[in-house]
Amino acid sequence: MRYPNFVDGSNDLTGSDGQRTVNLMPEMVGAAGKSPARLIGTPGLAQVAEVAGASSGRGIFEGDLAGTKYFYAVIDATLYKIKTDGTSAVSLGSVGTDAAGSPVSHASGGPDMDTLLVSNGVAYSLLGGVLAPIDALDGITCLDCCYISGYWIVITSDNVFMRSEVGDVLTWDPLHYDYPDPQVEPLVACAANNGQVWFFGQTRTTIWVLDPTMDIGLSPLQGVVLQRGCLSKSTVKIVDNAIVWLSRMPSGGAQVAMARSYSPAKISTHWVDDILEGLGSSLTGAYAIVTEESGHEVYMLSIPSASTSLAFDAATRRWHERAGYSGGTWSLHLAKCHLAKDQVHFVTARNSGKIYTLDLDHLTDAGSSIRRLRRAPYLHREGDLLSISRFRLDILKSLGAEGSAPQAYMTYSANGGTTFSTPIGCSMGETDEDPNVVSLTWHRLGTGRHYVFEVYSDAPIRHVWNDAFLN
Repeated sequence: MRYPNFVDGSNDLTGSDGQRTVNLMPEMVGAAGKSPARLIGTPGLAQVAEVAGASSGRGIFEGDLAGTKYFYAVIDATLYKIKTDGTSAVSLGSVGTDAAGSPVSHASGGPDMDTLLVSNGVAYSLLGGVLAPIDALDGITCLDCCYISGYWIVITSDNVFMRSEVGDVLTWDPLHYDYPDPQVEPLVACAANNGQVWFFGQTRTTIWVLDPTMDIGLSPLQGVVLQRGCLSKSTVKIVDNAIVWLSRMPSGGAQVAMARSYSPAKISTHWVDDILEGLGSSLTGAYAIVTEESGHEVYMLSIPSASTSLAFDAATRRWHERAGYSGGTWSLHLAKCHLAKDQVHFVTARNSGKIYTLDLDHLTDAGSSIRRLRRAPYLHREGDLLSISRFRLDILKSLGAEGSAPQAYMTYSANGGTTFSTPIGCSMGETDEDPNVVSLTWHRLGTGRHYVFEVYSDAPIRHVWNDAFLN
């Protein structure tokens, strides 16, 4: 029989579900397919550049370099101009850093336009490749920035927002400011989307729209105040034309929210919410990136004290995990900041000065193996004894380099996950009657009342896991 719901995301609710999907993501095929869904391997990494001795990549963007073979990157406290092939990295000056090494904020009107950069409370301009603090904002502690229709906008520690003159990142009238929230809510982040600016406070969010009748050029949407705040500015991203962020509820709890209009919807599951609740104060250091991978727009949330990064796929509305694996321990995915340029995904590293490309065709993380794991949902028959004679996993034939012997391993529990068997290996190179499919088969799996099956592989191949079957 087909294993019920073998293809799905992570939902590791102890004693109730237990599913995990790490470095694999579900993809819907359709009811007419041989299998209605499959698991595909997530992208790997290839190094293209490195700033030796650095501890973290805090930003990456095009600015006025769109259309050229360069981009900008903030590594630790320094802004660099870097060639896309990694052969050149030129320092443009310091932008400072905070103790947590948080990602910088940057805002540009589009290709070849000036950039506003906010780092450690200071606002900088980047004009024609020249970096300098903005004199008009000297002495003002800036927290975040965005751009909308010719205006650069900053939010400040005084809980106000300010806007530049039209098309001029250097000129700021000190009278062009306002309080986004009439309750003078402490501000955390701002973001522009669909002609609106969202101002995220600690407990509330307000929305302003372009309004040429106002001196400041914006006016608030009357009666629209969202009772959700923001825990970290670096989690606010645009996904599938909607705003997604790590939100703080009025009760103090944390959820991941998505908003297409003025009624945000919770997209985090109870499993994700449980993880967030257990991480407490470290949530303020969370950051996210958004990538597009063969039709999957993925929001990947990383929290410094977590063991894996949490990834939401907007195409399937399911969560999975992305992580490194070494010595029996999972660790956060390496990517910290992201830039899509010329259909190439560049990412900075969270723990070094390295810059990588992220691609489905990269079969390792810069030479380190990627462990891909699927722990299937509990299998039971209302407490009756089960006897399992065979477990079969069908995968797409995708062998590694010539002479390699890719392996997958299966381990199982017959007592609901309390203890697991010794992992049993199986070659991924034997074909079934279908020349495109490899059937991995494990026999004589004993008896029990609550089975849990787990399959993993470190093989550097293109992973496509179609379905699982049981006898």
